[in-house]
Formats: sequence, structure tokens, C-alpha cells
Amino acid sequence: MKFSKFLMMGFLPLFALTGCNNTPSENKDETMFLSFEEGYNDLNSAVLINYFGKASLNTVPEFVKEGKCSALLQPTGVYGVNRKPLIYFPLSSNLYNFNKGDITKYDSVSFAIYNASDRKIEGATGFVSDVVSVYKVGTTKIGEMTLLPRQWNEFTFTIDHAYCNLFFNIQEAPGLYFEFENMNVKDPSFAPSLYLDAVSFKNAATPHVIHDDFVLEENEICDFEKDFQQYFLACNNYFEDALKFKITDDVDGIKASHGKKFLCIDVKAGSVAWADWSSTFLTERYMSRTKIASLDLEEEASQYRFEYDIRFVGTPNSDNNRVVTRFMTRGETKSTLVVPCIDESKPLDQENIVAPENEWCTMGFTFCKNYTFAGQNYCLDTNFTGVNTGKMEFSIGDLEYDYKILIDNIKLVKIA
Repeated sequence: MKFSKFLMMGFLPLFALTGCNNTPSENKDETMFLSFEEGYNDLNSAVLINYFGKASLNTVPEFVKEGKCSALLQPTGVYGVNRKPLIYFPLSSNLYNFNKGDITKYDSVSFAIYNASDRKIEGATGFVSDVVSVYKVGTTKIGEMTLLPRQWNEFTFTIDHAYCNLFFNIQEAPGLYFEFENMNVKDPSFAPSLYLDAVSFKNAATPHVIHDDFVLEENEICDFEKDFQQYFLACNNYFEDALKFKITDDVDGIKASHGKKFLCIDVKAGSVAWADWSSTFLTERYMSRTKIASLDLEEEASQYRFEYDIRFVGTPNSDNNRVVTRFMTRGETKSTLVVPCIDESKPLDQENIVAPENEWCTMGFTFCKNYTFAGQNYCLDTNFTGVNTGKMEFSIGDLEYDYKILIDNIKLVKIA
């Protein structure tokens, strides 16, 4: 399944900085990206994220697919953290004088990995869609891989340019990544040894031309009717599988409040200690292309109310039928929580912020308006609009039992 996501928390790269000085010959049908024959350049530009472990140069012939060198990858991960170790290689570099980031010129990507361990290992590859910091990148997956033990595993993945274009400028792709399952070890010597080699792109006969299919209705944030919208949803879970989501047209006979499709969030009961604020969110890339990103001025933003339809199914305690909306600035440098309400003309008391059981209810808030609830002030100001627009989360604090939250018709409403 294709999807785009963000990865964070890692260490700076650990590399062996040597070279093989055996540059492969040119092939007009392909563009060689990583041969590791000039090991210093290929490895020193790479970035390791999510406790990856170690990447170094290998010259043992048994573990070289082409030429005299390959990259030895030792993905570690870390125990108890639900993240997968990832390494990515920038597709352009001023320091090393190369630029291969225009993926409209390529049809597919190919590579080989030797799995020197005695077990099967799962992984994925794709393009880095956004570099937020040295510790965090957005990713757009193009393929999954199963590495069989004690053999070379060769892969070719066709590039879906229309899909990739939803997430980043396909003429300036930031990088190519490889991600592996979390090995739950700290020391690279206890991690599996994976040898990466012969990473190349198949050249296209002519560059791919893609039209932008990202089109929203006026004032729409997300109505879940468009196929591409499924790719911009993700979850932050504070324990495994706390939340799962799907876009659907029916949940136990319940239909959409608007149109035909809606978002269903399945909430899984978990330990009370971990029950504070898991979330389902629309990504930064998506939100930056909505009307919110054009609301630069406070007087303009204050003319709009943010609204969505919500319905709770299967909650034994209807007093907890509420979510909190969190907005982030680009790069998640700042965030604010907003408590949505049913009727802005009434106080923000428990009755006004709790949705009724088993019926659709419209909730929301006005930009740049101060709200006070439980002694705290809430205001979504213009620090979160315009060029600063980041991701938007529906944060859910009550994970003590299984239930469903249905969300539909997220939009801006112009205030008369």
C-alpha cells in the first residue's frame, strides 16, 4: 500500500569514509545513482534516522553485486519505540556536485540487497518528500521488500509519478530512502548485516509530464470524497495500534453526513498510563494546499469558522464524546490546541463541547477568537495560517475502551 508519512528521532550518520576508486562505465539506458565505488561520496552524504545504527563501506567480494564495493547497512532500531530505522541518500548535492533529483526522467528504480542474516527481513523504499530537519523527513513509499536470508535480493520498482507528485515536486525529489523493521537492538554488531549495491534509475524515453490532480472545492479542507485524500492521513499512536483509520461509505449502516464517504477512526482500549492523546492527522503537505494556507491576515482569518461533522459510535460514557483539534506550524515548531464547540453563542462548558451519542453533530470554532475552557485559553491565530500552515490533528485522549469516531465534511465557513 502506498502512503506518505513523516519519520523522526535519529542519530547523525556513522560511516566508514573510504573509497574503491573503480567508477562503473556509463549506460545510456540507466542512470547509476549509488555504486559505492566512490564510497566516500556515496556514504558521507547519507542520513541515518530513527536509530538506524551504522552504514559503512564493504569490499568483501562475496557481498558485492557489481564492481568492488557495496554498502554495509546494520539497522538497529531501539527497544520499545514504534519506529523503523531508515537511511536516505540525497538525490542532489552541491558539495559532491551531482543532481539526480528530477525523477520525471526515470521510469523505475532498481537495486540489490544481500541479506547476510539467517532470517527474513521486511523493508520498504521510496522517496524523501520533505526534509524538516536532520532528525525528521517526510517519506513517500513506492515499494515494499522482503529480504530472504543468505542471498542477493534484487528489486525493481516502477515510479508512479502522479502519486509522487501529490507529495513533492517530482523535478526536485530530495532523496531516496531505505527503511527496515525495528530490530530492537542498540549495538550494530547485534543487528543483521545487509549489503546494498547497484542502485540505479531506468531512464525514460521522454520525461514524464504530470498534471496536478490536487483540487479541492471552495473552502473545503477535506470531504473524503476524493481518492487522493486517503494518502494524506496518518496516525500518531502512543501505543501500538491505538488508532486505526479508514475512509468508508458505511459503518454499521451509518452513512456520511455529507456526500458518500467519511473518515472512520477505530479507537482501541489501552493502558490508562498511555491514554493521553493519540491522534489522527492531515499532513502538512495537504494542509498547506487548503484555504487555511491563504489566510495570512488576522482580519481575514477572523471571518472564517472552522467546522466538521462528528459522530461517536459505541461509547459507554457519552460525557467523553469529544476530541481536541491541534494545529501545527510548518516543521512543527509551534502548536496550539483548540476545543471545538457546538454553539459559539454559549459558554464552553461540558455540554457544549460534547457530541451527542449516535448522531451526526457539527462542531467548530472561529479563527482568532479567544476561547476559555477549564481555566485555559485557546485561540487559533494567524501564526498557523499562510506560509506557516502545518499539519492538523484530531487528538483523542480517552482510550479506556473500544469505540469509533466518524468525521466528515471538514471545511471553512465564511461568517456573515
